Amino acid sequence: MSLPPQRSSRGDRIELVVVLLAAWAWPITSELLELTSSGLERRIHFSNETLLGLVLYELVVGGALLLFLRARGKRVSVSQLDASWLATGEGVLLWAVAMMASWLGMALLAGTSRGQSVAFHGAPSPVIAILLVLVNPVFEECLHLGFLQERLRASGPGFAIGASLMVRLLLHAYQGPLAVAAIVPMGVVLGLHHWHTRRLWPAIVAHAIADALALATLRPAIES
Repeated sequence: MSLPPQRSSRGDRIELVVVLLAAWAWPITSELLELTSSGLERRIHFSNETLLGLVLYELVVGGALLLFLRARGKRVSVSQLDASWLATGEGVLLWAVAMMASWLGMALLAGTSRGQSVAFHGAPSPVIAILLVLVNPVFEECLHLGFLQERLRASGPGFAIGASLMVRLLLHAYQGPLAVAAIVPMGVVLGLHHWHTRRLWPAIVAHAIADALALATLRPAIES
């Protein structure tokens, strides 16, 4: 769902702000408030209710933004995702590269106290996990890359990719230091790939694989 580059106007700038606020103001604010109140030393539990709430939020907000952009005269269509078997295979390779970058980032953090400051727990049902893997990557990559990065393309790769990366980082602030060690390298890889290819589907596939593996490795919290 990439938007073609356009000359910036006052209306386009307002549109950019509206989309950013509608999509990310609430989740980023709530995550930062939680991080401020709880600190880095904490446990994060992914319950079925929490994950289902995220899926519903992204479906509602994503649908509303799609209607908003169409009303603004933007040619936005799901067909622009350009899904194909070839693009899916490209996405698997992109995931492998992104994971190597993330593992390198986490390796640099390994052995420090901050690297172990946040613990993740949960036992989501298969249905909820599948829903999240199907919805979340499409929602996030369409907005991070297809909308924000493309809208800022005229400002050059450094600014466009950097702005998209900053939003991605803020959105995952609840992960603490892991957001820097893992999310940033992956975001750079996905941003660079989309900058050169302008194809969204490989990034969505890579994101979906990462989400699926993260959910599959979650374990129930052990009560002390």
